[in-house]
Amino acid sequence: MKMPSKVIAIWGSPDSGKTTFSVKAAKLLAADKRNVLMIHCDDETPVIPTLISSPEGSEKSLGDLLSKTNLTVDTVLQHSFAFGSSGYISFLGYVSGDNAISYPEYTLQSVKNLFGLCKRVPDIDFILVDCSHHTISNLLTAYALESADIVFRIGTPDTKSMVYLVSQVQALLDPKFKIHRQIGILNKVRNHSTTLYESAFERGVARYDFPFCPGLEDQLEEQHLLDSLTGKAGKAFDSAFASLIQEVILNE
Repeated sequence: MKMPSKVIAIWGSPDSGKTTFSVKAAKLLAADKRNVLMIHCDDETPVIPTLISSPEGSEKSLGDLLSKTNLTVDTVLQHSFAFGSSGYISFLGYVSGDNAISYPEYTLQSVKNLFGLCKRVPDIDFILVDCSHHTISNLLTAYALESADIVFRIGTPDTKSMVYLVSQVQALLDPKFKIHRQIGILNKVRNHSTTLYESAFERGVARYDFPFCPGLEDQLEEQHLLDSLTGKAGKAFDSAFASLIQEVILNE
């Protein structure tokens, strides 16, 4: 009997590396022969055009999917994109030209239906939710943070990120969000000291520090996030990331 798909939510401050984290996690899980479905929630800056070259058009957009009145597993599959050559990774998201008013507002029930159907997609082991930075008003994000099996909270060592996290943690103090179970990640997207920003990670069961890796930005710009990183910095990042995935996800 198939084990239920595990939902992993990734949220954090703008430009903290949520999408990069999601893709790198999917890559490592795929290397372990796990099937991964990513859901990219951002309806203001569509993620799909940053990951693959895709034509404009709404027929496969997550917004179009959520506007359907009768969702089915087949409908979910029709709106998904294959990612990479492994055959283990696919995703749902907004396409080029989409914005927050491109589609009718969807309901919380539609979100619950979507997550339920995603869990029924054959052979999916993990559902990775790349959350919007609007933690409450974006219903996909809010429901993912409430219902996920594992939640990662990502911040960067700068004042703006710290202020965002402190504010959003206050918004997520309702017990349903289980804020104290979230796993904090301090991601050095720039080569800054982290000492001044430790307090932003007080709430949570653990904290991981990711070292600065300049190659990540190049990979994102060139749509090559599934590639391996090179150089000393790349190896240090890969090592830290692999340890996290093994300890938190695969060994749970």
